[in-house]
Amino acid sequence: MTGASVAALTSVPALEGEYIDAPVQQQYSTNSGATSLTLAAADIYGGAVEHTLNLTGAPTAAQNAQLPTVAALIAAIPNVVAGNSYKLRILGNGTSSGVWTVITNAGSGTWTLTGAMTIPVVNGGAGFRDFYVTVTNVTPGSLAATLQSLGTGNLLGAV
Repeated sequence: MTGASVAALTSVPALEGEYIDAPVQQQYSTNSGATSLTLAAADIYGGAVEHTLNLTGAPTAAQNAQLPTVAALIAAIPNVVAGNSYKLRILGNGTSSGVWTVITNAGSGTWTLTGAMTIPVVNGGAGFRDFYVTVTNVTPGSLAATLQSLGTGNLLGAV
């Protein structure tokens, strides 16, 4: 699927007695770290068109959420090709008023981060930021991906 999202397939009813393979639409994961942490590929990709990561820790000050290496992300995506993309929502859900900042990982591969990378932790609610993740190069030795910020919000109202 060149230039399209790559997602796991699941059989769903189509017509009586028939099933088709359809992409999984949403996946959800959590990470309870309250201090700076390194995310795993499974934290930001679950084989779906959209993935939500809920950072459930309660940072009391600004903390970093370091992306996994591009190599780890690419290894997690089956049949990956340059141009594969998906939507990622990161929730800052906790009981404090800290902030998470997504940062690049200098390991294997190159991340390009575009736009604001902060995710507010909203006391009593869930601040979030939406992103598009796009694999831009799958050539060994030149692995690359982009994280494009789409905007921020609060599940309980405006941030």
